[in-house]
Amino acid sequence: MLENKEIVELGVGTGETIVELLKYHDFAGKINGYEIDRASYEYARKVIVDNSVADRYMVINENFFAAVRNAVVGGCVISNPPYLPAYERPAQMPELWGGADGSQVTKKIVECGFEHLILLVSSLSNPLSIIEHAVSHGYKVLDFTVRTMRFGIYSSEPRVCERIAQLSSQCEAFVSADRYCVAGVAWVKHPDAIDLSSSLARALTSLASCPEAAQAQTVMPREAAGERDRCANA
Repeated sequence: MLENKEIVELGVGTGETIVELLKYHDFAGKINGYEIDRASYEYARKVIVDNSVADRYMVINENFFAAVRNAVVGGCVISNPPYLPAYERPAQMPELWGGADGSQVTKKIVECGFEHLILLVSSLSNPLSIIEHAVSHGYKVLDFTVRTMRFGIYSSEPRVCERIAQLSSQCEAFVSADRYCVAGVAWVKHPDAIDLSSSLARALTSLASCPEAAQAQTVMPREAAGERDRCANA
């Protein structure tokens, strides 16, 4: 599906994940990865060269959003966007800050207009609003996979933890005592594509700790906003 697409990546980090995939898969396309942090860019570039995948994977030390202001028709973006919710940047890992509810960067990617999106979405980052935002921009969920993860050092930082608790009480984060969900989601802009948006919504709210929040699992994405507002005001 993506062999002939222009693939761009937001946030290369170490580059090791994509490099490992390219080493063991016969992907014939090319990936342009954007990494704004200079140290991470230098590290990733070395990893790419050392593993002989520079012909398929290029890392660029530029701002992703400035570079892809006009998305290529038929293109694809892949990313694990910053997702930690907090009113201020977390002290321990500020580059993981996703705005007040954790969804800010993900929504900005959606607005770029690529045909395909392959993104990680967290249940602690107002996931229903992300699904609704994607739907409003013409995207359908083609496929997804979900796993649970334990809260780690960064998601347990006091200002982040407090904000997650607030979002949970407002039915905008869906977590258990020690876990949250992360979904790998493939979105596509195509009128005839299947749409698993409601199934994704159910999966990402499956750890809801209160009956009111759990009701959001049974509604379609366009109805989820109203349901979230009702349970938040209950």
